Amino acid sequence: MKYQLKNINNMNFKLIALALFLFSSNTILSVHAEISATIKVKVFLQGAIQENGTMKTTLNEKGLLSKEFNNQNLPTNVVDKIDIELRNFANPSTIAATQKAWLLSDGSILDFETAKVPAITFPNIPAGKYFIAVKHRNHLPLMSGLPIAIGTNPNNISIDFSDIKNLYSKSRFLKLSEKATMISGDVGDVSNPPSNPRYSIDAIDNFYVSKDAKAKLQGYINTDLNLDGIVNEADVKLVQSSSDHLYNFTFPKQ
Repeated sequence: MKYQLKNINNMNFKLIALALFLFSSNTILSVHAEISATIKVKVFLQGAIQENGTMKTTLNEKGLLSKEFNNQNLPTNVVDKIDIELRNFANPSTIAATQKAWLLSDGSILDFETAKVPAITFPNIPAGKYFIAVKHRNHLPLMSGLPIAIGTNPNNISIDFSDIKNLYSKSRFLKLSEKATMISGDVGDVSNPPSNPRYSIDAIDNFYVSKDAKAKLQGYINTDLNLDGIVNEADVKLVQSSSDHLYNFTFPKQ
């Protein structure tokens, strides 16, 4: 853009130059700096937790995870895959970013790509505040109670979802082995995958788990609620208990 300046004195020119500078500066400052954030998470699944407080690794022991995800180098203590999300601070129903991770028997995680780093990295994230949520294919999700500030120390972020104090006030969880655990039973409408998951456990989940248990299905299956590679009466009991309580979760809108 060309500016035609005619018949103006030196003072007017300086004022115009200052205004252009301030406009340019404000434009630059309005752009959010993007950073990479490394996050550590701890979480437990009701379906996999054992009396000793650790989670079973049966899916891994049977080779079902290696087959499903084409990864032959998983550590022996891997339980299953989970998804970790950054959710918009102003509207937590909106997902800002998501990363996959391997869940370990002690509740900690490994990065999905190498299965070696005990954390996940979100690249190119605008600095700011985010809620953190964790999802599993047949458990209700959990969300942090307070937003996490990303930007001041992006490589030192961690959240323990097994500590009730860290959970969103309307999160639905069960306390097992002195730990808050994600509730098993949310298999969704498996006849219509785009609707998965529904974030509720009811007669629909009960129907599909009971159906697959009757057929004695085996493998990496959503209706295998206790993560042992077999759909049977144990899974039916889990979904019936959860559906009787009509457990559900809705990500809040603000």
